[in-house]
Amino acid sequence: MNLFLILGLFSLPIGDIRVLPSGVDANLVISLAELQPGMPYSDELASKAVRRLYSTGYFDYVAVDTTIIEEKVQVTIQVEQPPRLERIEIVGNRRLKTKALLKELEADSGAVLTARQLFDWERRIREQYRKKNYLLAKVSTRLIEGDNEGYAVARVEIEEGRGVKISSISLEGNENVAEGKLKRRMKNRSKWFIIRSGRFDEKKFKKDIESIEAYYHDRGWIDAEVTETDLPIDSLGKLDIVMHIDEGRRYYTGEFNFEGREVIAESTLAKAVVLEKDKPYSLARAQASLERIRRAYWEQGYIYAAVDPIENLREDTIDVAYRISEGEPARVRRVVIKGNRSVRDNAIRRQVTLLPGSIFKYSLVERSQRNIFNLGLFSDVRFYPETLEGQEPDIDLVFEVEEKQSGQIGAGVTFNASEGIMGYVEVSHPNVFGGAENGRLHFEKGNKKTQASIGLTEPWLFDTPILLGGDLYYTTQQYDLRDAQATSYNKRSLGSSIQTSTPMPLDYTRGGVTLRVERVFIDSVKNHPFPSTPILGFDPASYPKTTISTTFGLVRDSRDYFINPSSGSYFNQSIEFAGGPLGGDINFIKEIADVHINFPIAWERKIVLTQKMRVGYVTGYTRTDTVPLYERFRPGGTSYDGFVRGYDDLSLGTVSKGALLGGRAMTVFNTELKVKVIPQLALIAFFDAGNAWERIDQVNLSELKKGIGAGIRFEIPFMGVLGFDAGWGLDYPKGTTFSEAFRPHFQISRTF
Repeated sequence: MNLFLILGLFSLPIGDIRVLPSGVDANLVISLAELQPGMPYSDELASKAVRRLYSTGYFDYVAVDTTIIEEKVQVTIQVEQPPRLERIEIVGNRRLKTKALLKELEADSGAVLTARQLFDWERRIREQYRKKNYLLAKVSTRLIEGDNEGYAVARVEIEEGRGVKISSISLEGNENVAEGKLKRRMKNRSKWFIIRSGRFDEKKFKKDIESIEAYYHDRGWIDAEVTETDLPIDSLGKLDIVMHIDEGRRYYTGEFNFEGREVIAESTLAKAVVLEKDKPYSLARAQASLERIRRAYWEQGYIYAAVDPIENLREDTIDVAYRISEGEPARVRRVVIKGNRSVRDNAIRRQVTLLPGSIFKYSLVERSQRNIFNLGLFSDVRFYPETLEGQEPDIDLVFEVEEKQSGQIGAGVTFNASEGIMGYVEVSHPNVFGGAENGRLHFEKGNKKTQASIGLTEPWLFDTPILLGGDLYYTTQQYDLRDAQATSYNKRSLGSSIQTSTPMPLDYTRGGVTLRVERVFIDSVKNHPFPSTPILGFDPASYPKTTISTTFGLVRDSRDYFINPSSGSYFNQSIEFAGGPLGGDINFIKEIADVHINFPIAWERKIVLTQKMRVGYVTGYTRTDTVPLYERFRPGGTSYDGFVRGYDDLSLGTVSKGALLGGRAMTVFNTELKVKVIPQLALIAFFDAGNAWERIDQVNLSELKKGIGAGIRFEIPFMGVLGFDAGWGLDYPKGTTFSEAFRPHFQISRTF
């Protein structure tokens, strides 16, 4: 072909289009190439056709040849189509199961085995091995001719190699910070006997670098960075990490001032700044200061306020000028609820303390979020202001909730040392009619205790903040006096209660009244008869008797989440009047006070120290009134009267002639250190101390029975908290072995 013909090629039309080899679907290839007879031919057109065919992933090889015949360009497209998948064989894998790898590949029978597809499979398998710390794993794929024409077997061959273990970590360039301090910031640690595995995690390594840099940035070296990392791995899988650090210059905090401030006093904004003058400049403190200044404006409704910190450098000193554009305060046009399916809007809306028409106030919005979360109906509660086009600065305040599972049916088995095995069945629904009404049905059966109850609580009666609830119950409880004769008695109770409460003027506080009517039967236990002579005036032969009582209570609860709190406190003061002017056969006055205080101490409020105290006193109206044995306090184990783990339930109190009689005065202290592994799981360590005495003037803290131990808590939606504690009593008689002082405790409760 001469030069003139070559030049003419660019203006000639396309004639016939052929596709080779003959077995290929020619129409499909021509369509994918987007070529048609009669189109003006050009090299660019041919190149685009080749790229289009390659991009489909159907072909391994594509070429376009041309021939001029009768002043037309005859185009020949030659392709090589890879085989289709017949099956996958994986060999060499020992650490990962074949089934798991096949699931990861997501390979369909008949898939086209292009080079790109094979490369993607190899990449996915290598990624799975990297997750298992096998960074040296090699993966290759061979195609073997299949049983059917045009099909192939993909044979994936794996050389797993050794798992990578960190042999050593060394730092270079850290002239001002000890290597040990920086290493302690890392999640990846070198292998050390059986204490540390030395496992290397790439994702955590990236965070390790950020953590080391943050350590410097918070101590004045704001330009410090990890400039390079060396990660050599030898044939035995040993990894020696080398991190190169450029510390840079150290800077100190200078002066700070506010520009553009008008509505908030300068002294208020100055308190929000946590940077310390003449101390090393901290990026974390600088960011916290910025957030606190913004929060101060949000508290006054200025959610559009812009705060821009301008850092001015004077040699090694940084002055900060906060440039503020305050804007106008935002007013809440309406409150919007999103995400609720079974919970009515008004059940959520009545927990919101910031009303439409009010100026936005951050503390009230935060309080509203806490109130909604403490309904116990939602796994997450978020809020955000939604701007209104053309109506700035007004907003809609949006609360977006994520509901937990609704009703719950639960059953299980628990065990404790004093009562043995216990089984329970519970049906509960915290949102019976859509307005956060709590309905519950519970049955529990054990060797010494049986309980059946049904109840319903309406938290907002007639859309007012008045709570009204009621319960019907039947219980049997065996009480052991633990004397030489193994004296015991069974208390059977059939009763009902009605309770109501309402908010009080004091923040977080409610006052309430409970009316209880109970018919009590006392039965002897086979082979363990009660003596014919009454004990402390308690004569089983005089039963059945009726108890009518009224309890007045005052509760202040500022906990951030009542089921699993990280901060806040709980105070409950109650006094119960039984008999007297109310009638009935039993006369007593019982007063109980509970105090819980939660201190978040570390790890972003995931490590919490909780201090609890429970004190009580019960007496008659007159000296002749007899307080029944079952109304006296008997702390111990995980009994209602008071937790003293490491001892049997109901096992502490005064002893007379070898018989355990409990006490009319009680004091119990609990100290717990809780670590929240995840929101629904916590580990605890505890120290308990408690006892009961006959008279209030006999209370002696040196006689407290003490116990220590550890436990675990699981939050189960709408059932409460399932817990197990291992407790060891510290005040058993001398000679008691370690195993004899051990007590396991299972419990199901409403809170951690």
